[in-house]
Amino acid sequence: MADLSRREWLKLSAALGVTTWSQHALGMENPANPEDFATGFDVSRFGRSPELSSNQSAVVIGGGIAGMTAAFLLKKAGMKVTVLEKDTVIGGRMSHIHVDGHVVDRGAHIVTLAYETILGLLKELHMLTGLSPVSARSSIVRDGKHHHINLLQLQSVLASGLIRPNEILPNMRNVRGALALLCNFPKKIGDYRNFVDDDTQNAAEWARKSFGNWSVEYFLDPLTAGLFFQSPEETSKAFAAWNIIYMLKAKKTYTITEGMGALPQALGRDLDVRLGTEAASVETLGSEKGVRIVTNTGEELFADWCVLAAPAPISKKLYSNPLSVEAPLLNTRVAASVNLSVGVNRNWLNHRKLKDVYAVLCPRKERKLVGSITFESSKPARPLPPGTDLLQIYLDQNVAPEMMNWSQERILEAVTPEVERLLPGFTGSVTFAHAIRFPHIMPIFHPGHGKEIVRYRESPEVGENRILLAGDFTNISGTEGSAFSGRWAAEKILQKQS
Repeated sequence: MADLSRREWLKLSAALGVTTWSQHALGMENPANPEDFATGFDVSRFGRSPELSSNQSAVVIGGGIAGMTAAFLLKKAGMKVTVLEKDTVIGGRMSHIHVDGHVVDRGAHIVTLAYETILGLLKELHMLTGLSPVSARSSIVRDGKHHHINLLQLQSVLASGLIRPNEILPNMRNVRGALALLCNFPKKIGDYRNFVDDDTQNAAEWARKSFGNWSVEYFLDPLTAGLFFQSPEETSKAFAAWNIIYMLKAKKTYTITEGMGALPQALGRDLDVRLGTEAASVETLGSEKGVRIVTNTGEELFADWCVLAAPAPISKKLYSNPLSVEAPLLNTRVAASVNLSVGVNRNWLNHRKLKDVYAVLCPRKERKLVGSITFESSKPARPLPPGTDLLQIYLDQNVAPEMMNWSQERILEAVTPEVERLLPGFTGSVTFAHAIRFPHIMPIFHPGHGKEIVRYRESPEVGENRILLAGDFTNISGTEGSAFSGRWAAEKILQKQS
Protein backbone atom coordinates (compact mmCIF):
# COMPACT_ATOMS: atom_id res chain seq x y z
CA MET A 1 0.00 0.00 0.00
CA ALA A 2 2.89 2.35 0.65
CA ASP A 3 3.88 2.25 -3.05
CA LEU A 4 0.60 3.78 -4.26
CA SER A 5 0.84 6.93 -6.33
CA ARG A 6 -1.16 10.01 -5.34
CA ARG A 7 -3.62 9.32 -8.16
CA GLU A 8 -4.07 5.71 -7.01
CA TRP A 9 -4.67 6.88 -3.45
CA LEU A 10 -7.36 9.26 -4.71
CA LYS A 11 -9.06 6.45 -6.60
CA LEU A 12 -9.06 4.20 -3.56
CA SER A 13 -10.29 7.04 -1.37
CA ALA A 14 -13.19 7.56 -3.77
CA ALA A 15 -14.16 3.90 -3.45
CA LEU A 16 -13.99 4.15 0.33
CA GLY A 17 -16.19 7.22 0.14
CA VAL A 18 -18.84 5.29 -1.80
CA THR A 19 -18.88 2.66 0.93
CA THR A 20 -19.31 5.26 3.65
CA TRP A 21 -22.00 6.98 1.60
CA SER A 22 -23.80 3.63 1.14
CA GLN A 23 -23.88 3.12 4.90
CA HIS A 24 -25.22 6.66 5.36
CA ALA A 25 -27.92 6.18 2.71
CA LEU A 26 -29.03 2.93 4.34
CA GLY A 27 -29.38 4.70 7.67
CA MET A 28 -26.44 2.88 9.25
CA GLU A 29 -24.05 5.64 10.13
CA ASN A 30 -25.02 6.00 13.81
CA PRO A 31 -24.51 2.94 16.00
CA ALA A 32 -27.52 2.20 18.22
CA ASN A 33 -28.20 0.29 21.40
CA PRO A 34 -30.35 -2.86 21.30
CA GLU A 35 -32.95 -1.12 23.50
CA ASP A 36 -33.33 1.60 20.86
CA PHE A 37 -33.45 -0.74 17.89
CA ALA A 38 -35.71 -3.64 18.95
CA THR A 39 -38.93 -2.06 17.76
CA GLY A 40 -39.35 -3.49 14.24
CA PHE A 41 -41.01 -6.76 15.29
CA ASP A 42 -43.72 -6.30 17.89
CA VAL A 43 -44.33 -9.67 19.56
CA SER A 44 -47.25 -8.27 21.55
CA ARG A 45 -49.46 -8.34 18.45
CA PHE A 46 -49.49 -12.11 18.84
CA GLY A 47 -51.79 -11.76 21.84
CA ARG A 48 -54.56 -14.29 22.39
CA SER A 49 -56.72 -14.36 19.28
CA PRO A 50 -60.53 -14.38 19.72
CA GLU A 51 -60.82 -16.43 16.50
CA LEU A 52 -59.03 -19.38 18.12
CA SER A 53 -61.12 -21.86 20.06
CA SER A 54 -59.50 -23.13 23.23
CA ASN A 55 -58.91 -26.60 21.76
CA GLN A 56 -56.86 -25.55 18.72
CA SER A 57 -53.51 -27.36 18.75
CA ALA A 58 -50.19 -27.45 16.96
CA VAL A 59 -47.21 -29.78 17.02
CA VAL A 60 -43.82 -28.30 16.19
CA ILE A 61 -41.17 -30.76 15.06
CA GLY A 62 -37.69 -29.42 15.81
CA GLY A 63 -36.66 -27.36 18.83
CA GLY A 64 -34.20 -25.06 17.08
CA ILE A 65 -34.75 -21.31 16.99
CA ALA A 66 -37.19 -21.63 14.03
CA GLY A 67 -39.36 -24.17 15.80
CA MET A 68 -39.18 -22.43 19.18
CA THR A 69 -40.13 -19.07 17.63
CA ALA A 70 -43.17 -20.61 15.92
CA ALA A 71 -44.17 -22.49 19.08
CA PHE A 72 -43.81 -19.42 21.32
CA LEU A 73 -45.90 -17.21 19.03
CA LEU A 74 -48.64 -19.81 18.54
CA LYS A 75 -48.82 -20.39 22.28
CA LYS A 76 -49.05 -16.63 22.81
CA ALA A 77 -51.98 -16.52 20.37
CA GLY A 78 -53.84 -19.12 22.45
CA MET A 79 -53.00 -22.48 20.87
CA LYS A 80 -52.02 -25.64 22.68
CA VAL A 81 -48.51 -26.33 21.43
CA THR A 82 -46.28 -29.39 21.73
CA VAL A 83 -42.63 -29.34 20.62
CA LEU A 84 -40.83 -32.56 19.68
CA GLU A 85 -37.03 -32.38 19.89
CA LYS A 86 -34.85 -35.44 19.43
CA ASP A 87 -31.87 -33.84 21.23
CA THR A 88 -31.58 -33.58 25.00
CA VAL A 89 -31.50 -29.75 24.83
CA ILE A 90 -33.51 -27.26 22.82
CA GLY A 91 -32.00 -24.66 20.53
CA GLY A 92 -30.25 -26.74 17.87
CA ARG A 93 -27.43 -24.56 16.55
CA MET A 94 -28.57 -21.81 18.91
CA SER A 95 -27.63 -23.66 22.07
CA HIS A 96 -24.73 -23.78 24.48
CA ILE A 97 -23.06 -26.23 26.83
CA HIS A 98 -20.60 -25.95 29.69
CA VAL A 99 -17.19 -27.59 29.27
CA ASP A 100 -14.45 -27.36 31.88
CA GLY A 101 -15.93 -24.17 33.28
CA HIS A 102 -16.37 -22.52 29.86
CA VAL A 103 -19.60 -21.48 28.18
CA VAL A 104 -19.43 -23.06 24.71
CA ASP A 105 -21.84 -21.82 22.04
CA ARG A 106 -22.50 -24.84 19.85
CA GLY A 107 -23.30 -22.96 16.64
CA ALA A 108 -24.62 -19.40 16.69
CA HIS A 109 -22.38 -16.85 18.42
CA ILE A 110 -23.68 -13.45 17.42
CA VAL A 111 -26.69 -11.16 17.65
CA THR A 112 -26.57 -7.93 15.64
CA LEU A 113 -28.76 -4.85 15.44
CA ALA A 114 -30.01 -6.12 12.07
CA TYR A 115 -31.76 -9.05 13.76
CA GLU A 116 -35.31 -7.72 13.82
CA THR A 117 -37.07 -10.92 14.89
CA ILE A 118 -34.43 -12.05 17.39
CA LEU A 119 -34.30 -8.62 19.04
CA GLY A 120 -38.09 -8.50 19.18
CA LEU A 121 -38.15 -11.83 21.01
CA LEU A 122 -35.40 -10.73 23.39
CA LYS A 123 -37.32 -7.55 24.12
CA GLU A 124 -40.55 -9.45 24.79
CA LEU A 125 -38.70 -11.74 27.22
CA HIS A 126 -36.88 -8.83 28.93
CA MET A 127 -33.51 -10.24 27.84
CA LEU A 128 -31.97 -7.25 26.06
CA THR A 129 -29.91 -6.40 29.14
CA GLY A 130 -28.33 -9.85 28.83
CA LEU A 131 -26.58 -8.85 25.59
CA SER A 132 -22.91 -7.94 25.72
CA PRO A 133 -20.60 -6.60 22.98
CA VAL A 134 -18.42 -8.77 20.75
CA SER A 135 -15.56 -7.51 18.61
CA ALA A 136 -16.40 -7.16 14.92
CA ARG A 137 -12.72 -7.41 13.94
CA SER A 138 -11.59 -10.43 11.94
CA SER A 139 -8.38 -11.54 10.32
CA ILE A 140 -8.22 -12.91 6.79
CA VAL A 141 -5.00 -14.79 6.07
CA ARG A 142 -3.05 -14.22 2.87
CA ASP A 143 0.40 -15.68 2.20
CA GLY A 144 0.55 -16.70 5.84
CA LYS A 145 0.00 -13.14 7.12
CA HIS A 146 -2.97 -11.83 9.10
CA HIS A 147 -4.85 -8.87 7.63
CA HIS A 148 -7.31 -7.16 9.97
CA ILE A 149 -10.74 -6.16 8.71
CA ASN A 150 -13.86 -4.94 10.43
CA LEU A 151 -16.75 -7.03 9.14
CA LEU A 152 -19.11 -4.09 9.72
CA GLN A 153 -17.02 -1.66 7.66
CA LEU A 154 -16.45 -2.70 4.05
CA GLN A 155 -13.85 0.01 3.51
CA SER A 156 -11.58 -1.82 5.96
CA VAL A 157 -11.14 -4.59 3.35
CA LEU A 158 -9.54 -2.09 0.98
CA ALA A 159 -7.48 -0.42 3.71
CA SER A 160 -6.20 -3.60 5.38
CA GLY A 161 -3.46 -4.50 2.92
CA LEU A 162 -5.32 -7.73 2.12
CA ILE A 163 -6.00 -6.55 -1.44
CA ARG A 164 -3.17 -5.31 -3.64
CA PRO A 165 -3.52 -2.11 -5.68
CA ASN A 166 -2.94 -3.86 -8.99
CA GLU A 167 -5.86 -6.18 -8.19
CA ILE A 168 -8.45 -3.52 -7.47
CA LEU A 169 -7.49 -0.53 -9.59
CA PRO A 170 -8.34 -2.15 -12.98
CA ASN A 171 -11.85 -2.79 -11.63
CA MET A 172 -12.33 0.55 -9.88
CA ARG A 173 -15.30 1.62 -11.98
CA ASN A 174 -17.08 -1.69 -11.30
CA VAL A 175 -16.22 -1.46 -7.60
CA ARG A 176 -17.73 2.00 -7.31
CA GLY A 177 -20.83 1.00 -9.25
CA ALA A 178 -21.43 -2.18 -7.25
CA LEU A 179 -20.97 -0.41 -3.92
CA ALA A 180 -23.33 2.38 -4.95
CA LEU A 181 -25.99 -0.18 -5.87
CA LEU A 182 -26.04 -1.29 -2.24
CA CYS A 183 -28.21 1.75 -1.54
CA ASN A 184 -31.03 0.14 -3.54
CA PHE A 185 -31.11 -2.97 -1.41
CA PRO A 186 -33.81 -3.45 1.23
CA LYS A 187 -33.07 -2.54 4.79
CA LYS A 188 -34.54 -5.74 6.27
CA ILE A 189 -32.25 -8.73 5.99
CA GLY A 190 -34.39 -11.34 7.75
CA ASP A 191 -36.46 -12.20 4.68
CA TYR A 192 -34.55 -13.72 1.75
CA ARG A 193 -37.38 -12.75 -0.59
CA ASN A 194 -35.99 -9.21 -0.48
CA PHE A 195 -32.93 -10.42 -2.41
CA VAL A 196 -34.59 -12.70 -4.95
CA ASP A 197 -34.03 -10.32 -7.90
CA ASP A 198 -30.33 -11.20 -7.64
CA ASP A 199 -30.94 -14.96 -7.45
CA THR A 200 -29.74 -15.32 -11.04
CA GLN A 201 -26.14 -16.56 -11.02
CA ASN A 202 -23.53 -17.90 -8.67
CA ALA A 203 -21.66 -15.52 -6.40
CA ALA A 204 -18.24 -16.29 -7.87
CA GLU A 205 -19.23 -15.29 -11.42
CA TRP A 206 -20.80 -12.05 -10.22
CA ALA A 207 -17.92 -11.08 -7.92
CA ARG A 208 -15.19 -11.78 -10.48
CA LYS A 209 -16.94 -9.62 -13.06
CA SER A 210 -17.79 -6.82 -10.61
CA PHE A 211 -14.65 -6.66 -8.47
CA GLY A 212 -11.99 -9.00 -9.81
CA ASN A 213 -10.70 -12.42 -8.82
CA TRP A 214 -9.39 -11.16 -5.47
CA SER A 215 -12.96 -10.64 -4.26
CA VAL A 216 -13.70 -14.35 -4.68
CA GLU A 217 -10.48 -15.77 -3.29
CA TYR A 218 -9.85 -13.36 -0.41
CA PHE A 219 -13.28 -12.03 0.52
CA LEU A 220 -16.25 -14.17 -0.52
CA ASP A 221 -14.60 -17.56 -0.08
CA PRO A 222 -13.31 -17.00 3.47
CA LEU A 223 -16.72 -15.57 4.43
CA THR A 224 -18.96 -18.18 2.83
CA ALA A 225 -16.73 -21.13 3.75
CA GLY A 226 -15.60 -19.94 7.18
CA LEU A 227 -19.01 -18.78 8.38
CA PHE A 228 -21.60 -20.53 6.17
CA PHE A 229 -19.89 -23.78 5.05
CA GLN A 230 -20.28 -23.35 1.28
CA SER A 231 -18.22 -22.13 -1.66
CA PRO A 232 -18.82 -19.02 -3.81
CA GLU A 233 -19.28 -21.26 -6.85
CA GLU A 234 -22.27 -23.09 -5.34
CA THR A 235 -23.72 -20.00 -3.65
CA SER A 236 -26.12 -17.55 -5.28
CA LYS A 237 -25.30 -13.91 -5.99
CA ALA A 238 -28.36 -13.15 -3.83
CA PHE A 239 -26.70 -14.84 -0.86
CA ALA A 240 -23.52 -12.84 -1.43
CA ALA A 241 -25.55 -9.62 -1.61
CA TRP A 242 -27.29 -10.60 1.60
CA ASN A 243 -23.88 -11.10 3.25
CA ILE A 244 -22.73 -7.61 2.25
CA ILE A 245 -25.95 -5.91 3.37
CA TYR A 246 -25.86 -7.91 6.59
CA MET A 247 -22.40 -6.53 7.36
CA LEU A 248 -23.44 -2.98 6.56
CA LYS A 249 -26.70 -3.18 8.50
CA ALA A 250 -25.40 -4.93 11.62
CA LYS A 251 -23.95 -1.75 13.19
CA LYS A 252 -22.74 -3.63 16.27
CA THR A 253 -22.27 -7.25 17.27
CA TYR A 254 -23.37 -8.78 20.55
CA THR A 255 -23.68 -12.15 22.21
CA ILE A 256 -26.04 -13.46 24.88
CA THR A 257 -23.73 -13.40 27.87
CA GLU A 258 -25.05 -16.49 29.62
CA GLY A 259 -24.94 -18.45 26.35
CA MET A 260 -26.81 -18.28 23.06
CA GLY A 261 -29.11 -21.11 24.13
CA ALA A 262 -30.69 -18.83 26.74
CA LEU A 263 -33.15 -17.43 24.16
CA PRO A 264 -34.67 -20.74 22.92
CA GLN A 265 -34.72 -21.93 26.54
CA ALA A 266 -36.72 -18.86 27.54
CA LEU A 267 -39.06 -19.32 24.57
CA GLY A 268 -39.79 -22.86 25.75
CA ARG A 269 -40.26 -22.06 29.42
CA ASP A 270 -44.08 -22.36 29.33
CA LEU A 271 -44.34 -24.82 26.45
CA ASP A 272 -44.83 -28.58 26.37
CA VAL A 273 -41.35 -29.46 25.09
CA ARG A 274 -40.62 -33.18 24.79
CA LEU A 275 -36.86 -33.62 24.71
CA GLY A 276 -35.40 -36.87 23.42
CA THR A 277 -38.54 -37.43 21.35
CA GLU A 278 -37.99 -38.00 17.66
CA ALA A 279 -40.74 -37.81 15.06
CA ALA A 280 -40.93 -40.77 12.69
CA SER A 281 -43.60 -39.55 10.26
CA VAL A 282 -45.93 -36.64 9.51
CA GLU A 283 -49.16 -37.14 7.59
CA THR A 284 -51.95 -34.75 6.68
CA LEU A 285 -55.49 -35.98 7.35
CA GLY A 286 -57.05 -33.31 5.16
CA SER A 287 -57.81 -29.62 5.37
CA GLU A 288 -60.54 -30.13 7.97
CA LYS A 289 -59.09 -32.98 10.02
CA GLY A 290 -55.56 -31.82 10.80
CA VAL A 291 -52.32 -33.79 11.06
CA ARG A 292 -51.13 -37.12 12.43
CA ILE A 293 -47.58 -37.41 13.83
CA VAL A 294 -45.99 -40.69 14.86
CA THR A 295 -42.93 -40.67 17.14
CA ASN A 296 -40.04 -43.13 17.07
CA THR A 297 -41.63 -44.97 20.01
CA GLY A 298 -44.90 -45.48 18.10
CA GLU A 299 -46.87 -42.82 19.97
CA GLU A 300 -49.49 -41.06 17.84
CA LEU A 301 -50.16 -37.35 18.16
CA PHE A 302 -53.05 -35.58 16.46
CA ALA A 303 -53.12 -31.82 16.01
CA ASP A 304 -54.85 -29.16 13.98
CA TRP A 305 -51.52 -27.90 12.64
CA CYS A 306 -47.92 -29.02 12.29
CA VAL A 307 -44.81 -26.85 11.84
CA LEU A 308 -42.04 -28.96 10.36
CA ALA A 309 -38.90 -27.13 11.52
CA ALA A 310 -36.26 -29.86 11.22
CA PRO A 311 -33.37 -29.60 8.69
CA ALA A 312 -34.39 -30.23 5.09
CA PRO A 313 -33.08 -33.85 4.80
CA ILE A 314 -34.85 -34.84 8.02
CA SER A 315 -38.07 -33.04 7.10
CA LYS A 316 -38.04 -34.79 3.72
CA LYS A 317 -37.88 -38.22 5.37
CA LEU A 318 -40.71 -37.42 7.76
CA TYR A 319 -43.12 -35.77 5.34
CA SER A 320 -45.15 -38.06 3.08
CA ASN A 321 -46.75 -36.55 -0.02
CA PRO A 322 -45.49 -32.97 0.16
CA LEU A 323 -46.96 -30.26 -2.04
CA SER A 324 -45.26 -29.67 -5.39
CA VAL A 325 -44.04 -26.23 -4.19
CA GLU A 326 -42.55 -27.84 -1.07
CA ALA A 327 -40.53 -30.54 -2.83
CA PRO A 328 -37.68 -28.28 -4.09
CA LEU A 329 -37.15 -26.87 -0.59
CA LEU A 330 -37.16 -30.33 0.98
CA ASN A 331 -34.48 -31.36 -1.56
CA THR A 332 -32.17 -28.52 -0.49
CA ARG A 333 -28.55 -29.62 -0.11
CA VAL A 334 -27.25 -29.10 3.41
CA ALA A 335 -23.62 -28.74 4.54
CA ALA A 336 -22.11 -30.60 7.49
CA SER A 337 -19.98 -29.07 10.23
CA VAL A 338 -17.44 -30.24 12.77
CA ASN A 339 -16.38 -27.68 15.37
CA LEU A 340 -13.56 -28.43 17.79
CA SER A 341 -13.82 -26.32 20.96
CA VAL A 342 -10.33 -26.11 22.42
CA GLY A 343 -9.27 -24.66 25.76
CA VAL A 344 -5.79 -23.13 25.72
CA ASN A 345 -3.52 -21.72 28.42
CA ARG A 346 -2.56 -18.57 26.51
CA ASN A 347 -4.31 -15.62 24.85
CA TRP A 348 -3.31 -14.54 21.33
CA LEU A 349 -5.55 -11.47 21.35
CA ASN A 350 -3.11 -9.66 23.60
CA HIS A 351 -0.62 -9.68 20.75
CA ARG A 352 -0.46 -6.91 18.15
CA LYS A 353 -1.16 -9.17 15.17
CA LEU A 354 -4.48 -10.39 16.56
CA LYS A 355 -5.55 -7.54 18.82
CA ASP A 356 -9.30 -7.72 19.57
CA VAL A 357 -9.95 -10.18 16.72
CA TYR A 358 -13.16 -12.23 16.87
CA ALA A 359 -12.35 -14.67 14.07
CA VAL A 360 -9.55 -15.83 11.79
CA LEU A 361 -10.92 -16.66 8.32
CA CYS A 362 -8.87 -18.91 6.05
CA PRO A 363 -9.17 -18.58 2.24
CA ARG A 364 -9.09 -21.86 0.33
CA LYS A 365 -5.62 -21.03 -1.02
CA GLU A 366 -4.44 -21.01 2.61
CA ARG A 367 -6.40 -23.90 4.13
CA LYS A 368 -6.54 -27.66 4.07
CA LEU A 369 -8.70 -28.55 7.07
CA VAL A 370 -9.47 -25.35 8.99
CA GLY A 371 -12.09 -22.94 7.66
CA SER A 372 -12.14 -20.49 10.56
CA ILE A 373 -11.21 -20.01 14.22
CA THR A 374 -13.07 -17.85 16.72
CA PHE A 375 -11.80 -16.56 20.07
CA GLU A 376 -13.99 -16.59 23.17
CA SER A 377 -11.91 -13.76 24.63
CA SER A 378 -13.50 -11.47 22.01
CA LYS A 379 -16.59 -11.66 24.25
CA PRO A 380 -15.24 -9.71 27.25
CA ALA A 381 -18.38 -10.04 29.39
CA ARG A 382 -17.79 -13.79 29.63
CA PRO A 383 -14.99 -14.14 32.14
CA LEU A 384 -12.08 -16.44 31.37
CA PRO A 385 -9.27 -17.50 33.69
CA PRO A 386 -6.33 -15.06 33.28
CA GLY A 387 -4.09 -15.88 30.32
CA THR A 388 -6.48 -18.46 28.86
CA ASP A 389 -8.84 -18.61 25.94
CA LEU A 390 -11.37 -20.87 24.28
CA LEU A 391 -10.90 -21.42 20.55
CA GLN A 392 -13.66 -22.67 18.26
CA ILE A 393 -12.01 -24.37 15.29
CA TYR A 394 -14.42 -24.92 12.38
CA LEU A 395 -13.41 -27.50 9.80
CA ASP A 396 -13.65 -26.86 6.08
CA GLN A 397 -17.01 -28.02 4.71
CA ASN A 398 -15.32 -30.43 2.28
CA VAL A 399 -13.59 -32.45 5.01
CA ALA A 400 -16.30 -32.26 7.69
CA PRO A 401 -18.36 -35.25 6.39
CA GLU A 402 -15.29 -37.51 6.39
CA MET A 403 -14.21 -36.39 9.87
CA MET A 404 -17.73 -36.39 11.35
CA ASN A 405 -17.21 -39.63 13.26
CA TRP A 406 -13.56 -39.15 14.19
CA SER A 407 -12.72 -38.96 17.87
CA GLN A 408 -11.96 -35.48 19.16
CA GLU A 409 -8.39 -36.60 19.88
CA ARG A 410 -7.91 -37.63 16.26
CA ILE A 411 -9.44 -34.36 15.00
CA LEU A 412 -7.17 -32.33 17.28
CA GLU A 413 -4.10 -34.22 16.06
CA ALA A 414 -5.09 -33.60 12.41
CA VAL A 415 -5.71 -29.85 12.72
CA THR A 416 -2.83 -28.97 15.07
CA PRO A 417 -0.13 -28.35 12.38
CA GLU A 418 -2.48 -26.02 10.46
CA VAL A 419 -3.57 -24.13 13.58
CA GLU A 420 0.08 -23.83 14.66
CA ARG A 421 0.88 -22.01 11.41
CA LEU A 422 -1.97 -19.58 12.07
CA LEU A 423 -1.40 -19.25 15.82
CA PRO A 424 2.25 -19.95 16.72
CA GLY A 425 2.45 -21.55 20.12
CA PHE A 426 -0.81 -23.47 19.80
CA THR A 427 1.02 -26.79 20.04
CA GLY A 428 1.45 -27.60 23.69
CA SER A 429 -1.05 -24.97 24.91
CA VAL A 430 -4.17 -27.16 24.73
CA THR A 431 -5.90 -27.96 28.03
CA PHE A 432 -9.00 -29.72 26.64
CA ALA A 433 -10.85 -30.37 23.39
CA HIS A 434 -14.54 -31.03 22.76
CA ALA A 435 -15.97 -31.87 19.33
CA ILE A 436 -19.39 -30.54 18.27
CA ARG A 437 -20.86 -32.26 15.23
CA PHE A 438 -23.74 -31.11 13.04
CA PRO A 439 -24.51 -33.42 10.08
CA HIS A 440 -26.94 -30.74 8.85
CA ILE A 441 -25.55 -27.32 9.79
CA MET A 442 -26.46 -25.00 6.92
CA PRO A 443 -28.43 -25.15 3.65
CA ILE A 444 -26.59 -24.44 0.41
CA PHE A 445 -28.08 -21.28 -1.08
CA HIS A 446 -27.67 -22.25 -4.73
CA PRO A 447 -28.82 -19.97 -7.57
CA GLY A 448 -32.59 -20.32 -7.82
CA HIS A 449 -33.15 -21.24 -4.17
CA GLY A 450 -34.58 -17.81 -3.39
CA LYS A 451 -37.11 -18.16 -6.19
CA GLU A 452 -38.15 -21.55 -4.80
CA ILE A 453 -38.77 -19.84 -1.45
CA VAL A 454 -40.93 -17.18 -3.11
CA ARG A 455 -42.97 -19.80 -4.97
CA TYR A 456 -43.56 -21.62 -1.70
CA ARG A 457 -44.48 -18.55 0.35
CA GLU A 458 -46.83 -17.17 -2.30
CA SER A 459 -48.62 -20.41 -3.22
CA PRO A 460 -52.30 -20.49 -2.19
CA GLU A 461 -51.88 -24.24 -1.54
CA VAL A 462 -49.52 -23.71 1.38
CA GLY A 463 -51.21 -24.47 4.67
CA GLU A 464 -54.25 -26.13 3.10
CA ASN A 465 -52.89 -29.51 4.24
CA ARG A 466 -52.26 -28.10 7.76
CA ILE A 467 -48.46 -28.49 7.48
CA LEU A 468 -46.04 -25.53 7.34
CA LEU A 469 -42.27 -25.69 6.71
CA ALA A 470 -39.85 -23.58 8.76
CA GLY A 471 -36.09 -23.35 9.16
CA ASP A 472 -33.33 -21.60 7.27
CA PHE A 473 -33.84 -23.78 4.19
CA THR A 474 -37.14 -21.91 3.79
CA ASN A 475 -35.57 -18.48 4.22
CA ILE A 476 -31.98 -17.36 4.85
CA SER A 477 -29.07 -18.65 6.85
CA GLY A 478 -28.41 -18.09 10.53
CA THR A 479 -30.41 -17.32 13.63
CA GLU A 480 -32.33 -14.33 12.28
CA GLY A 481 -33.34 -16.11 9.08
CA SER A 482 -34.43 -19.18 11.03
CA ALA A 483 -36.38 -17.15 13.60
CA PHE A 484 -38.07 -15.18 10.81
CA SER A 485 -39.16 -18.45 9.15
CA GLY A 486 -40.73 -19.63 12.42
CA ARG A 487 -42.47 -16.29 12.77
CA TRP A 488 -43.76 -16.56 9.19
CA ALA A 489 -45.11 -20.08 9.83
CA ALA A 490 -46.97 -18.92 12.95
CA GLU A 491 -48.42 -15.92 11.10
CA LYS A 492 -49.54 -18.19 8.23
CA ILE A 493 -51.31 -20.57 10.59
CA LEU A 494 -53.12 -17.76 12.37
CA GLN A 495 -54.08 -16.23 9.04
CA LYS A 496 -55.46 -19.56 7.76
CA GLN A 497 -57.18 -20.26 11.06
CA SER A 498 -58.97 -16.91 11.15
